[in-house]
Amino acid sequence: TISSVALLPDGRMLAGGIFGTVGTRGCKNIAIFDSTDWQATSKGVDGPVTNMLALPDGDVILAGVFKIAGDQVTPGVARWRPDTNEWFAMPGINNWASNFDAFNRTFAIARAADGDILLSGPIRFPVNLTSGYSIVRWDQGTQAWRSLGTSDGQAFALLSLPNGDIIAGGEFNLIDGQSFPTIARWRASTGQWERMSGFIGGSVTALVRSTSGEIFAGGSFVSATGSPSAKYIARWDEGTSSWQPVVPPLNGSVRRFTQLPGDRLLVEGNFTFSGTIPLSYVAILFLPTLTWQPVMVAPEDQTTIYQTHCLGSVLPDGRFVTAPYSWTAVSMPLFALDTHANEWTHIPGPVGTTPGIYATPGVRAVAAARNGDVIIGGRFTTADGEPSFCLARLVSRPPCSSDFDCSGQVAVDDLVSFLTAWFGQYGIADGALSADFNRDLFVGVDDLFAYIDAWMSQFAQCP
Repeated sequence: TISSVALLPDGRMLAGGIFGTVGTRGCKNIAIFDSTDWQATSKGVDGPVTNMLALPDGDVILAGVFKIAGDQVTPGVARWRPDTNEWFAMPGINNWASNFDAFNRTFAIARAADGDILLSGPIRFPVNLTSGYSIVRWDQGTQAWRSLGTSDGQAFALLSLPNGDIIAGGEFNLIDGQSFPTIARWRASTGQWERMSGFIGGSVTALVRSTSGEIFAGGSFVSATGSPSAKYIARWDEGTSSWQPVVPPLNGSVRRFTQLPGDRLLVEGNFTFSGTIPLSYVAILFLPTLTWQPVMVAPEDQTTIYQTHCLGSVLPDGRFVTAPYSWTAVSMPLFALDTHANEWTHIPGPVGTTPGIYATPGVRAVAAARNGDVIIGGRFTTADGEPSFCLARLVSRPPCSSDFDCSGQVAVDDLVSFLTAWFGQYGIADGALSADFNRDLFVGVDDLFAYIDAWMSQFAQCP
């Protein structure tokens, strides 16, 4: 199965999970797709990969239940460099997870404000511990792990703040023996954990900081210390050092947050109402007024937007891609969420196929390529009726197909850029080349004519 995907700066895709081969290639739990073929990542890793974090310099941090990456002994976490296909060890921890769930992400991983890597999960640190849940930090300067604390339960979410502080949320009650019910803040100025009130009746699974600096927590909790009505989602008031409710409250738990443009927060979870407002597991919270905006679903599709686990991948036109976590029909629909109109729309398959295109038991990871293609991973065996075990790529044209330089508008520069690419690639059979406009795996005269037709029809009309 595929449990995590990441897009690399050069457009390739990295897929991680539990597998031994991709196509005819031996790829141990991690593999690279370059738009035409699969490649191994220098011997892979010897156990499941559950989480991946792409860094600004192009490197990728991987976490999972493994001991060796490539030839490097590096239990639980490793760094991979795409340019050279090299593994770099990040030794110093052991992970004791055995009954892990790759789809629910055994670990939490994040990047601190200063570039350090933050990791939490069922890991031993120091390594002589027999078991425990630790929050650790990879120091970029010393190239070594250092402990931020040992907890009595899992930290599901880590949030790094611009001032260097770190917030951890999960199902723990203690960190280093001190009482921190489900959430705590590590102060960079003191190097100590401090209470953030606390949640009761459930765990914290999601944390986010809005563009205006507000902190939101989501999870299965049913109240907060001193704020009984802070249920499933709450806002941190820095002035009073307390959690405040979002009214009216949701009627079910929150799993994930995604920041949207325009001071909006996309919220996923197991909820169907906020007060009297009907919400179908996914809703938008307008932050300036803390009001809920339903995401509209056509009546025939209402049961399909259900328990999604993979929302958050963005197409070039700004839409979010998702697929249901569970579905009872033969085909698994793939949807796009238009966050401007707050509507779900089917992403159709190739001409002649039905909108419901992916077979159960479903899609668990989604990534959107820069050219608008959608890459899915999961436990399916077919896509559009064709054999496609665990991975598939949906090829689609963005609405402004002639915006060749991705500037956001169709202009003369796009024509110049395309002609330059076309003259350099003419006669080459390779579906990954940018001048293959009609995607027939060959750059020819028909690509030139097709592009000019699109450019003329969209020029200055397609921002």
